[in-house]
Amino acid sequence: MTRSSRDEIKDGHVWNGYDYSLQVWVVNGVVRDCSHPDEMKKGDCCSAKRLAGQRITEIPGAEKRDERIEEEPMWGPLCRVVGQLNLSAFMYMGRVQAGEKRIFLYKHILTRRYLNLDSGGKAYRYDSGAYIQIDLDEALARAFGSHD
Repeated sequence: MTRSSRDEIKDGHVWNGYDYSLQVWVVNGVVRDCSHPDEMKKGDCCSAKRLAGQRITEIPGAEKRDERIEEEPMWGPLCRVVGQLNLSAFMYMGRVQAGEKRIFLYKHILTRRYLNLDSGGKAYRYDSGAYIQIDLDEALARAFGSHD
């Protein structure tokens, strides 16, 4: 999941938003029914139909992630990578502790894509519950929207 705030994460579970691992929308901790037309809803058309009404905390495989740490914005890693003039193109979203690494999360204001950096300027992407180091040029291309 790339969207979250302190209201969307509680005890490591997503409460409001889209759970990418299950491919369902969660509202107030409960899986919402799908919005497929009735003719498509015969049988199990999708995970949302099958899991609708269940609490996200009771579903095996629901996304769990480290709680985001709220703090004063840490602009140093981003400034070293994109330069002072490009800082205003990003929002500081917090940081996560991934093992021994502190990873700072920045979100581009137009593309809404994340640029995740450690204090040394190494880039990471969030995938399947973990932060994986990736090439910095690839991370910048994704964040600025020039890579799909």
